[in-house]
Amino acid sequence: WDARTYLPDLGGARRLAGQVLIETQQNFPDFTLQNDAADAWRHARWNERMVNEVGWGTAVIAGYGHELENLYDQLRKGERLRWDEMWMDLHNNREGRSGRSAWDLLNEGRLRTINPPCKGKGGLY
Repeated sequence: WDARTYLPDLGGARRLAGQVLIETQQNFPDFTLQNDAADAWRHARWNERMVNEVGWGTAVIAGYGHELENLYDQLRKGERLRWDEMWMDLHNNREGRSGRSAWDLLNEGRLRTINPPCKGKGGLY
């Protein structure tokens, strides 16, 4: 048993985040990528790719870590904490780790947005 094989690949997670951002911009050119269907898909796709390319453990750690980092940045800047965005993103991250494709998740209405609703399921957070 070698503990090093179980270390999270955060560099790989960050690399995939950049690739998925480009992929999202190409697939959703008319979207803001802020709390909309493109943002939901981006989170699901990032986690889908992390599970397949750097491992489930890294996907969980990077996904939660990213959201906690956002809250910390908001606190540090004295901004209002966007709990609604965090819950939305965590939901879509979890869906992306489910083994289903991000496209299927989007088309089946399993992803969540804040505004506008994604297949009528926005505003839940």
